Amino acid sequence: MTTDEVASEGEQPADDSSYDALVASRRRRDAEANEGTRLPDDERVTLRSVSTAECYTGRAIDDLVARLDTLEWSSEELLGEAISSAIAGSLFSGQAFWLWPLGTSVASFIYTQAAVQLPDGVRRAHGTIYVLGPALVVLALTFILDDEQVGRFDSALREDAETVRTPLPGGGESTSDVHNEKSRRLRQVWADIRERCHQWVAATLPGNLSLAESEVTPPTYATLSLKQGVPFGTHA
Repeated sequence: MTTDEVASEGEQPADDSSYDALVASRRRRDAEANEGTRLPDDERVTLRSVSTAECYTGRAIDDLVARLDTLEWSSEELLGEAISSAIAGSLFSGQAFWLWPLGTSVASFIYTQAAVQLPDGVRRAHGTIYVLGPALVVLALTFILDDEQVGRFDSALREDAETVRTPLPGGGESTSDVHNEKSRRLRQVWADIRERCHQWVAATLPGNLSLAESEVTPPTYATLSLKQGVPFGTHA
């Protein structure tokens, strides 16, 4: 039985030389694995936006109104004032707006907009405020990413990886092959971008989810697109 076969059955190599032999054995398959996980030349994966939501109740609504009213809005009516009026019983139920980076020449045709310090890698943000009742407000916010962020998933799949030795939480070591390393890259890219957006919401427009002492975070999803592929085109 080879060292590779032993490891595949869940047994750990006995010493460093055994680990080195295992890694060397698996690295002989790295070129094939990289080729199999690399995108075709005419394909491209883009991560164009990240969307999240936050909710506000009680005093969190008052804080949201105050924070929104500190921004320099293009419209005469402050967005915070519109929320307060809706809570008081006006017909207002939702309001869309745009946020642009500081120093940006904003589009004059967009009625409700403001310039703020956005997260690194974000070109602009689109939000909608929903007043769902006298004590519940929801913010839906989409961060539009810049060109560098848009291509990070694509780059992570195209760049070659190699089998490496990795420490185990309980001690010892294991091996991580090309497929695992590329999966780890993608998770790191997503975690980095998502965390920046979460931190911005928590610092700029914090609500009940951001302020919770538990591990609960605002729900977040990304919009991925393909140039050629058709996801979910079959029942497989």
